[in-house]
Amino acid sequence: MGAGLACQGLWTLMGPKSVIPLEVVCFMFLGSGMGAVDGTSPAILGDIADRKFGGTGRIYLMSNVAVQAGFVVGPVLGNAVVEVGGFPGGMLVMGGALLIYSAVFAATTAARRAAKTPASAPLLAAA
Repeated sequence: MGAGLACQGLWTLMGPKSVIPLEVVCFMFLGSGMGAVDGTSPAILGDIADRKFGGTGRIYLMSNVAVQAGFVVGPVLGNAVVEVGGFPGGMLVMGGALLIYSAVFAATTAARRAAKTPASAPLLAAA
């Protein structure tokens, strides 16, 4: 999952954004990173649902709420960044945020493995 996030971040940062063939390649690899994340999410959520909620759909509901909130908040913040810094500026901010998040995700995953804590421990504490 971390590799998918990093792939998205790196290909979002690629430029220049005015070269259409390069942008097409960037979007193809960005999509592959999205597929890597979206492909593993249901398995992780299923594991959390079995361990924490007894197999109920509650975790999927929380996941759906987060995704839908992203559909609202993402364009609002993205358009504000693009208005200030243009499209390349927006891509730099988004790519940087994805890379930072993938680094934090990798670091917390490594720390959890060292402590032998389940991957869902932070989510379980919040729920």
